[in-house]
Amino acid sequence: MKKIRYVLALAFLFSATTIFAQQEKQITENKIFNHMDVALNLGTTGIGFELATPVTDWVQLRTGFSFIPKFKPTINFDIQVGDDPATSQSKFEQMSSILEGMLGNEVNNSIDMKGVPNFNNWTFLVDVFPFKSNRHWHFTAGFYLGSSTVANAYNTTEDMPSLIAVDMYNNMYDYFVSEKYWDEPIYGDMFIDPEVGDALRDKLSNYGRMGVNMGEYSHDILNEKGEVVHKKGDKYLMTPDKNSMVKARVLVNKFKPYVGFGYGGRLLKNNDRAKVSFDCGVMMWGGTPSLVTHDGTDLIKDVDNVPGKVGDYADAISGLKVFPVLNLRLSYRLF
Repeated sequence: MKKIRYVLALAFLFSATTIFAQQEKQITENKIFNHMDVALNLGTTGIGFELATPVTDWVQLRTGFSFIPKFKPTINFDIQVGDDPATSQSKFEQMSSILEGMLGNEVNNSIDMKGVPNFNNWTFLVDVFPFKSNRHWHFTAGFYLGSSTVANAYNTTEDMPSLIAVDMYNNMYDYFVSEKYWDEPIYGDMFIDPEVGDALRDKLSNYGRMGVNMGEYSHDILNEKGEVVHKKGDKYLMTPDKNSMVKARVLVNKFKPYVGFGYGGRLLKNNDRAKVSFDCGVMMWGGTPSLVTHDGTDLIKDVDNVPGKVGDYADAISGLKVFPVLNLRLSYRLF
């Protein structure tokens, strides 16, 4: 009985060794996973690092990570009081002296925002080399996977006093225009005399709310109940959030399919390890991106006539239905 077990064990071991040897021979002959390249990418997707390995003589797999380095271009906005830009400056000057006295800081009518890219992606790509007589050309399909937020913008720290002043003014505006002074204290247990309240209501109603002019609404804006809160053509004054900040972000799909083509060859003569190639294609990131402010307004889909640099950015982004990819790739074969 023991001899039979030994014979069976030896037979199993021999069979496994034979199968492994055949598979290893097949992998070697077909060049499956028998090489590994490491690569550096530079281009419109930023800086990237990749690993690549052949699957067959005509198919290669690539995976890696790419990112756009952090840089912070500045975008400038003007604070506006009311809907009429022609009278906004004089209104702001009258109110700013009062607000400066309350805050103890200078209040400016100009706000700077810093834009920061957040375009970071994992990649999985399949290269196909269809021409036996010319192995330089390849076609590529795959995907990029990353955050749905590809860029952020937020106000600078230096402009926080001005935004706090805007927030204070709007709170006063809402308090008096809605006539809360009849039933609610303005601070603690302090109530406003109704006659004084009526006078301030009339004055502030004439002034209007304070915020950053971002254009006009392109359609009626509804709340969660389906009620119209802003009509088409109304001015969109962006006001600070609960933390007295103004923010915006560019949104696309997390999963972004890619198709393209490329051309490559030796980087150095008589050296098959170091290679250079170029990739050109399109990343499909879900149609027109969204440029959404902190209050949920999409400057591309909800607003027309966005002024200044922001309008230029919004126009440029709205034209990018797909993201163009043009990369230089430097690779080196590890084994």
